Amino acid sequence: MATATAIVGGVSAIGGLIGGASQAAEGRKMQRKAQGLIDNFKWKDLGNPYKALSVDTTGAEMELDSLDSFSATVLQNLRMGGNRSLGAGLMDLQRGRNDKVNSIIDKLNKEREKLNFAAAGADMNIQAMEEKRQTDEIAAYGNMLSVGMGMKQQGMGNMIGAGTALGQIAGSGAFDKK
Repeated sequence: MATATAIVGGVSAIGGLIGGASQAAEGRKMQRKAQGLIDNFKWKDLGNPYKALSVDTTGAEMELDSLDSFSATVLQNLRMGGNRSLGAGLMDLQRGRNDKVNSIIDKLNKEREKLNFAAAGADMNIQAMEEKRQTDEIAAYGNMLSVGMGMKQQGMGNMIGAGTALGQIAGSGAFDKK
């Protein structure tokens, strides 16, 4: 009976050795894979769609065309009014034209400012997303490395336990000839 118990214990211990060796090898394999992923990790870039946008100048061009037409008409009317009318009217016409052009420039600048603000906000969001995604990815690789290390250590512990069990069985004299 003692021999049968010793045989069952021995087979169990050998199974523990094999299982431990397999687990240690699998853990080491996982460690290597994780380390390779960490070593070859490439930071990814996200694009900012606002950077490619430009201010639409169609409305401004139409306003300038209309202003040119209006100015030509006023100038023609001033010429018909004589020299006095022409001298006084040209200064008013130029002042009005300058005011209108400055107004158009202000509108375009405000539109550009809105686009720049949107682009800056998108840049901040993209940077936060990139950092979060990449930090999470690196953390996952670190976790994989840790799990592999744990598996390897547990497998080695199982092998040591199985070897100890075999030693105890052999030390008990179960394999001695009687």
